[in-house]
Amino acid sequence: MLGPLGRRLAGVTVGEGRWESILRTVHRVRPKSWLVIDDEPSEFPQPLPRDVVICDPNRGVCCPTVVGAIKRFLADIN
Repeated sequence: MLGPLGRRLAGVTVGEGRWESILRTVHRVRPKSWLVIDDEPSEFPQPLPRDVVICDPNRGVCCPTVVGAIKRFLADIN
């Protein structure tokens, strides 16, 4: 489903405290760069951190806005 992005997936979060869980994963994995794609803006501090992209829950990563954000992210890290 994620195609070439799949190998870059560090994990998923479950339960409460999504943002805190993400930060724990980032701390554990220590990626050079990272991007969060999520469909629930209320789970994140406002204004949204630059590493967070909110997607439509029905379209997910297929939404053109999200695709654009992913392409920009990949271009910036390559």
